Amino acid sequence: AGHYTGQVNGTSRTVDKGFIYRPGIGVEELSTTHNRNVRITDMNNKDQFIGKWINSRAETYFVHRSGWENLEEPLESVNKINDNGDVVGTMTKERGLLKDSLAIWKEDHTVVDLLDVVSDCDESIEGYCDGVNRMDFDDLMRIEKRHMDMNNQGQIVFVVITGRATGRNIYTYNPGVGVKKIAFIYEHETRIDGVSINNSGMVSVSKSRFRQHTHAVDLYSIDGTSQTAGTIFENTNDWGEFPVIND
Repeated sequence: AGHYTGQVNGTSRTVDKGFIYRPGIGVEELSTTHNRNVRITDMNNKDQFIGKWINSRAETYFVHRSGWENLEEPLESVNKINDNGDVVGTMTKERGLLKDSLAIWKEDHTVVDLLDVVSDCDESIEGYCDGVNRMDFDDLMRIEKRHMDMNNQGQIVFVVITGRATGRNIYTYNPGVGVKKIAFIYEHETRIDGVSINNSGMVSVSKSRFRQHTHAVDLYSIDGTSQTAGTIFENTNDWGEFPVIND
């Protein structure tokens, strides 16, 4: 407990190195076999972590569970790692206008496309896309890589940009149940700052309103039921990003 990770940079270094700090032990710099910068983006309670190799030409995602691992095709990004060593991210697969898919890369290296169980529907018909495993692939553009979270039960919250770029659909994935849209955020008025899901399946959505300069957090159960009795905080002096819910 209390371990944390990050990266060190400065004019005295030719590359930025990642590190893990362990109380009572100290700092361990993460050596790599490549002369590339390391940016660590998430770490679980077993000191397994994910991140990016970065050079002047490209960013390449990696996973470190028992050693350095580059992504296996068709994976294109990794975003969160849970305490089981499972990683959630995106993979290359087109469905309608949607250019990518949601995937889990398990610790045994199995890749699971989580949208394979989803049926296409038409959002323009009221109620037609309600329910589980229904998405309008002709009204969706791409999954937002930075707005995604997964808990230790493998439950996921993720955000998809709509086809006309007017907003964001927020979805949850529940193993054994499937994918469900729980909210829509109209982007001309509101920006999503972050999403989070705890080990009880409670989802938080942090958002900002452009014109009012206010910030709010909405809470949902994984099935989309609103748990927000009112805004958690909303004031011109309040501001925040990336809410985290404990268990």
